[in-house]
Amino acid sequence: MKVLTLKEIKQNSRIEGDDEDALLMMIGDTAEEAVANAMRRSWDEVIRANGGLVPKPLRHACLMLADHWYCNRGATSSININRLPLGARELISPYVRLL
Repeated sequence: MKVLTLKEIKQNSRIEGDDEDALLMMIGDTAEEAVANAMRRSWDEVIRANGGLVPKPLRHACLMLADHWYCNRGATSSININRLPLGARELISPYVRLL
C-alpha cells in the first residue's frame, strides 16, 4: 500500500488480532486503487503536487472505502447501492483531474 498502513486500517475499522491481515491488505490496496482511478491521477502525481504528502481527505476516503468493503463483502448491499460510500466522493472530488 502506498497511502495507508495496515495499522491505520485496523484502527479505523476497530479490528483486533491478525487473522484477517492478508484480507485487509488486499482491501487497502483496492481502496487506494479505486481512489486513484476516481481522481484520474496516480498517487505519485498527487503526492508530488502536495509537497510529498497525501492530502488528508484522500487518506480518509481510502479508509472509508476500506472499512465499507470490509464490512460489506458482497457485491451490493440491500440497504444502499452506491458506487462510492457516502462522503467518499465528496472527499475525492477536489482532486479529480478534469479531462
